[in-house]
Amino acid sequence: MRRLPGILLLTGAALVVIAALLVSGLRIALPHLDAWRPEILNKIESATGMPVEASQLSASWQNFGPTLEAHDIRAELKDGGEFSVKRVTLALDVWQSLLHMRWQFRDLTFWQLRFRTNTPITSGGSDDSLEASHISDLFLRQFDHFDLRDSEVSFLTPSGQRAELAIPQLTWLNDPR
Repeated sequence: MRRLPGILLLTGAALVVIAALLVSGLRIALPHLDAWRPEILNKIESATGMPVEASQLSASWQNFGPTLEAHDIRAELKDGGEFSVKRVTLALDVWQSLLHMRWQFRDLTFWQLRFRTNTPITSGGSDDSLEASHISDLFLRQFDHFDLRDSEVSFLTPSGQRAELAIPQLTWLNDPR
């Protein structure tokens, strides 16, 4: 029983050292992220089933955690539509993520996002439709905050007509309640 505080102290110190080594390793590795771009894009392609291209990936470590920036992202959707983004910035807040025990992003900004789908967006669940609940789960609930700048979204309505949204600037903030 007298050894328990020493064991707890040693375990805590070991965890702090491991965390410091991980952060140091990320600080060294993140600036070289573009060298791993083909492997990262292949991993994304195997996860999504769609070919994905990006001209550049860059990353750095800020005070709050890692920041990732990707340029000229393109993907062809399975329905013949397309998805492209001129630039994306994603900043993970490590400390807030640890505090809340879920991913907390400080910044998620899309510049010149172009999303065109040939699949109707519905609230029901047919196999060949894109459910609105999936989109809202991803953007409106998963991310606490995101920005769209100079973007366009085009989709088919349930009646079959094409709807086009031009979004000069949109900032979404979720209420944490």
